[in-house]
Amino acid sequence: MKLRYLAFIIIGVLALYALARDSFPNYQAEGFDVAAYGKLPVQVYGRITPLDTAARNSLLAMSKQQTLVRPDGVRISAIEWLMDLIMRPELADDYPVFKIEFPDELGFVGLARTGQRHYSFNELEPFFGEIRERFENLPSEVQLRNAIDKQIASLHYNLTRYHRLMHSFHPVAGGPQRLDALIDEYATYRTILPAGLEAIRKQAAGEEFDRAALNRFAAFGEDYMRLSQTAYLRVIPPPPPATPLDDWQTVGLNLLNRMHGAAESPFVMGYATLTTSFRAGDAQTFNQTLERMQREFAAVFPDKTGKVYFEWLFNTFQPFSKAISLYVLLLIVVLISWLRWGESLQPAVFWLLVLAFVIHTAGLIARMYISGRPPVTNLYSSAIFVGWGATALALVVERFYRNGFGAGVAALIGICTLIIAHNLGLEGDTLE
Repeated sequence: MKLRYLAFIIIGVLALYALARDSFPNYQAEGFDVAAYGKLPVQVYGRITPLDTAARNSLLAMSKQQTLVRPDGVRISAIEWLMDLIMRPELADDYPVFKIEFPDELGFVGLARTGQRHYSFNELEPFFGEIRERFENLPSEVQLRNAIDKQIASLHYNLTRYHRLMHSFHPVAGGPQRLDALIDEYATYRTILPAGLEAIRKQAAGEEFDRAALNRFAAFGEDYMRLSQTAYLRVIPPPPPATPLDDWQTVGLNLLNRMHGAAESPFVMGYATLTTSFRAGDAQTFNQTLERMQREFAAVFPDKTGKVYFEWLFNTFQPFSKAISLYVLLLIVVLISWLRWGESLQPAVFWLLVLAFVIHTAGLIARMYISGRPPVTNLYSSAIFVGWGATALALVVERFYRNGFGAGVAALIGICTLIIAHNLGLEGDTLE
């Protein structure tokens, strides 16, 4: 009897550790509300998500992991990486983001390092021309590409995504000095806008016009047009009244629309203030701006605020990763019970299986709520559902026979299917 209670305590502590591990991120940007930044809503391929989701999916596609080790040895989260990419690109360009499986076989002279599989933007920059040329010469049919061809294609896609992410929130060309003066740039644009439009009108009418004003205006227009076409994320919600199905705007498009008399979204200046305050180390202004932007989003989409926050919680808790840990623990306990202390461990085996099933089920239901779709929509969700169904059946078997067989089978299938799902989700948003 004492052994049974002791087993319950030890296994319970291990299960709690598995659930708590990585559930409380330790952000490195002291004083800045990184979590609130990750909750900012954006639109990607028509779906409104927290910025944290965009950061995780992008880093996962590029590096095959959701955290990153900086050159100074400090591990940071996906959202911290994205913050640096957006607001301190001069630092982020040195982070080893891009995973290359066969760096010594790609033929890029001077790139490969012994034992290194992750490379930074700056390390790859000398090879951009060659990467683009080789990508353009790849077989058009994917099934005809070999492993090296696929690596070139993946590298090209990820470099493009990196570049587009960087240009989703503000202009970047011009270096750190331009980011430091972003608020002043937008103020200058607003100031010259009337004179520039007047110069265009006079030129079209064949009247004498202010060429200097026209040139300044045209420079801004060309820059913001490129920004609009490059951006990966739509970060400017439509003005009220709006519906969740309305298209959001890029920063560049919102700035361009001012030429047609449209109002500038407060989110444009909001993101500019976040950038300048983050670069200046002004945590108070940064956090206050975040609070204001969250209120503005809630005013436009009151029904979406809760779902965006729920998806952030889902990302933070990572139920399927927790379920894998519980299934591994379950398999170990089952194997031990078959070797020794079977009668004492069987109750703990059963309730550990119940806990793993509950976490697996919670993750499945959460995905359905976030996506608004049935449980099976793609290969990723199919793997998760197959594992869940097998675990449910094994739970029934274990309830009646209590010999560990059902639990062992459930653990093996749960581990395999969730690992398969994880690998299937390495290329992008699994909720699309």
